[in-house]
Amino acid sequence: MNRYLPIILALTLLAVFGGCSREADVSLSGRTAFETGEYEDALNTYSTAQVDDPNSPELHYNIGGVKYKQEGFDEAERELLEVLASGDQNLKEEAHYNLGNVKFRQGDLEAAIEHYKEALKLNDASEDARYNLELAMKRLEEQQKQEQEQQDQEENELQKLLKRLEQLIGRQAKNSGETQQAAQPKERQAEQPTGSEEQQLDEQTADQEPQKSIPAEKRGELSEEQRGIEDEALDISARFAELKDELPDRAPPSQQPPQQGQPDPQQKLEELKQKMTKAAMLVNEGSASGGEAAGEIDADQPEPAGELQQQALDKFVEARRLFGDQPPPPEQQNQDQQNQDQDQQEQEDEQNQDQQNQDQQNEEQQQDQEQQEQKSQGGEGEDQESEAPPPDQMTKEEAAKLIEKLAEREEQERRKQRKAKRRKRVEKDW
Repeated sequence: MNRYLPIILALTLLAVFGGCSREADVSLSGRTAFETGEYEDALNTYSTAQVDDPNSPELHYNIGGVKYKQEGFDEAERELLEVLASGDQNLKEEAHYNLGNVKFRQGDLEAAIEHYKEALKLNDASEDARYNLELAMKRLEEQQKQEQEQQDQEENELQKLLKRLEQLIGRQAKNSGETQQAAQPKERQAEQPTGSEEQQLDEQTADQEPQKSIPAEKRGELSEEQRGIEDEALDISARFAELKDELPDRAPPSQQPPQQGQPDPQQKLEELKQKMTKAAMLVNEGSASGGEAAGEIDADQPEPAGELQQQALDKFVEARRLFGDQPPPPEQQNQDQQNQDQDQQEQEDEQNQDQQNQDQQNEEQQQDQEQQEQKSQGGEGEDQESEAPPPDQMTKEEAAKLIEKLAEREEQERRKQRKAKRRKRVEKDW
């Protein structure tokens, strides 16, 4: 069977469909219309002939060729599969080859490669099949590389998002603790009851804990931080949803064979999407609880505020645990945050102390220089030995300088010990 082969452009598929039929008139009219680009006329010719011969593999093949030219790739695939099902050995190579082209245009490069290989098994001398096979393999390699790079980038984005979620847990734990610490027992201002009302009131209040209140200036600070946590949680929830939508529909093939009992890449991808969807929901629910907690703080209701803050914290922690590497408990996260604040404060104190020491050294050097100038002017021409006086002969000024130097050495030693202590402090990993 003849092929119609136009000029091949670089990195393009070969156009190979040509007319073939057992009837000369059908073959001539259909092929003429096909080669002149009148694909609808060619389709009508072959479809009319198919009424009398519905099982003709040649007619299925030609109709598939017309559909391919019209970019009806799904219909072209169905017609070519009918050719293979017919068992016609003369058209088997042609059908595999053109099914490879169809799958290539559909973006299914792996299937295209398999059809080209089948065509080469039937005709090893086919340069068209060899060319398209090499092209499909090259495109598949590029596609897999691009998908792997995208997956790596998405994993990096996920790690950044999880880090933000961890920081959010720390903020919520800290604000929850400060809310409870700021709450103080509220003084009762009951109305003056009379008679039996007084006895009944005493019985009702005997077993009740005193209500608590948060100082007004502290309420504003706690409420503002809680609303900041709410906004950050909403942003994290939205980002989880965005990352899930950015994941590909198909996982890139693994470079290593899957181990027994391990999920395949596609299964892992689907599980990751499910985790992201659930994480977005949990963080959003935690944000809602945190917003309600801010309202309770504004209303000076520390107890319900604390319950809502705990609900928010539980949601955030549950979302983080979906991705493994269990986070530390909230109290540990709170302690870590306090340690970081303490380290930062100590560093600032050391910088200030270093600056003060430098200023003091500059002042001492200036004083020494002035004393040397005075000695050189007062004792010119005299040879005097400059020996340090014994301790019992030191002046008050010299003794004070010696004490200052000793105190400075002790302070430097204490700073070294604090630095060493910070280096030994192990930051907990999530």
